[in-house]
Amino acid sequence: MEIDVTRKGVIIGVVLIVVVTGVFTFLHFRKPVSAVEDLSVQEQSVSRDSVVRPVPLRIDVNNFDDGIYPVSFDRNEVEKEEDGCVITFEIFNMDLYDAAELHSMEVGGYIEIGGEIVKIESLSKDGNVIINGGLDNGGAELIPVGGGVYRYQGWDDIATYTSFGKVRLFVPDTIDFIDRGNVEKSMKGVTVPGKKTFDYLRKTKFGSFNQYSTRIRIDNGAVVEFYREYRP
Repeated sequence: MEIDVTRKGVIIGVVLIVVVTGVFTFLHFRKPVSAVEDLSVQEQSVSRDSVVRPVPLRIDVNNFDDGIYPVSFDRNEVEKEEDGCVITFEIFNMDLYDAAELHSMEVGGYIEIGGEIVKIESLSKDGNVIINGGLDNGGAELIPVGGGVYRYQGWDDIATYTSFGKVRLFVPDTIDFIDRGNVEKSMKGVTVPGKKTFDYLRKTKFGSFNQYSTRIRIDNGAVVEFYREYRP
């Protein structure tokens, strides 16, 4: 069954999914740019306390809390099993920044973005947080997503993510795979019946299954939703 959505509707839906996913995970757990220097080198001269970093989270891939998780996997490593398939997922979370910490930053300070330390040469906090002139000038931009947090906004609205490791999970054939990222022929997504998910994942050649687009929802330790969203 095809999902009848327009290009505009898909893009709006993706933005909402990304924002809601990031904010939900932050609240639930709560537990490349210019002037960037290699993290291992920069750490030698910059105190960790002086660097604004993404809010630390604790995600145990062997003992999931209920929630939606960005994931990445290799379609060629999907394994067929009775009543479903087993997939080795790499589990991610969108990097979110505490608004109070961002607004306390000053020129001359540092911020970690995508695992790299950025020295703040110029700074604007009027709405979005614009560092070193923003993307157009080789800098960075952070946007508010609600709940007192911000996220990085790269080209094509890409955020940054942190990996929490890999885990093999069983995906039952009782749930469908919703693939709104398959736009090889049209902008309409496809709904793949659970019993055909293995063959579909192994055979489809369009696009990647990564943290920027692919999601699973965990409930009581089991995968109960599996989908891919459209990315420009």
